Amino acid sequence: MFVSFSGGKDSTVTSHLVTKALGTNNVLHIFGDTTLEFEKTYEYKNRFRTNEVSKGIPIISAKNREKNFEELCETIGPPSRVMRWCCTVFKTGAITRTITSAFINKTNILTFYGIRKSESVSRSKYERESESPKIAKQTVVSPIIDWLDYDVWLYILTEKIDFNEAYELGFSRVGCWCCPNNGFWSEFLTKVHMYDQYKNWRNLLINFAKKIGKPDPEVYIDTGNWKARQGGYGLEVANTSIISFKPCATEDNSFNYELQKPITEELYELFKPFGYINKDLGNKRLGEVYIIDKKGKVAVVLQGRIGTTKLKVTIKKINIARARSMKVAEGKVQCQLTKYQMCMGCRACEGVCKYNAISVKETDNGTTEYKINDEKCIRCGECVGHFNAGCYMRKVLAIKYKGFNVVSINKS
Repeated sequence: MFVSFSGGKDSTVTSHLVTKALGTNNVLHIFGDTTLEFEKTYEYKNRFRTNEVSKGIPIISAKNREKNFEELCETIGPPSRVMRWCCTVFKTGAITRTITSAFINKTNILTFYGIRKSESVSRSKYERESESPKIAKQTVVSPIIDWLDYDVWLYILTEKIDFNEAYELGFSRVGCWCCPNNGFWSEFLTKVHMYDQYKNWRNLLINFAKKIGKPDPEVYIDTGNWKARQGGYGLEVANTSIISFKPCATEDNSFNYELQKPITEELYELFKPFGYINKDLGNKRLGEVYIIDKKGKVAVVLQGRIGTTKLKVTIKKINIARARSMKVAEGKVQCQLTKYQMCMGCRACEGVCKYNAISVKETDNGTTEYKINDEKCIRCGECVGHFNAGCYMRKVLAIKYKGFNVVSINKS
């Protein structure tokens, strides 16, 4: 088990309650370092290690060292209230990896969170105990789920607990300083206390507004309309969310796809949730690869030469990844092809696999490497259907085509 520690008042109280209830400070704390924390938060984290009450508590940082927030903003646009991709890339993914290394071979981790219902409408629906929707191996317990701000501060002051000094500057929340959920008061305080960061962030937002063709970019940013952004309109990378195909005229349940990314060995990794890769059965001249299920039967046949963009997929068994019809099976295949085209290394897939079978990392040449460990993967199919169209980034970069939402296919 561990305490999810952000350095804010809620996680501070949760930490105190957990260690007090268990009668020991020997409870691991994981600090999710999004790289966008207040300077006061880092200062408080350092004090937390030496304070009289929290001294001796083991605390480790979870940080994504492969991605840069501003560079991602330029590629996929800044996060918005409904598309907070920053949480997945810089928090969930990093914490998943930290959990994996801290709790080797564990498939169920008890996590104490400082979430409260009164914080937002979405959190008002949370339960005191639940399974995490983002990290499959987590069972989440929220000890202060029904507390109000008043309760939190009353507890801190009566117990004489040290807290983050950012609150003394007037901030009501001390998560990421540029969060789209921050109000105009927080933005005003950021301008006062963090002027250089504020100015750089505003310029980045204005440049983005110009890129997507907003007629009055400064008004679009200063009125906060960027926070309501949905989809990848105006972004070149958004086109990778479209997958086009034509049903094969000569063979049933076969589909000819035109990919936007040339076929590489990595493509076969995405088909491992359907079965086991066999390159010996197929016609090598045609680039045929067979996917074999646990019973030794052919489930899927792929036909496409390395380096080309034409791929023929033939579905031999309907129940791939727990599909119950051919239409659903087609959708499962398209999910994996979407993921193949769109993968940006957000690590969301790592989080939904409780068996640590998925590994996503950035290579030295800047590309993303997606690997599935054959020995760890149990072919449950959870990673295939967990996200809309198979990929978390698909939701972030969704675009509309001729009045219809292009989810994963564009029928010719």
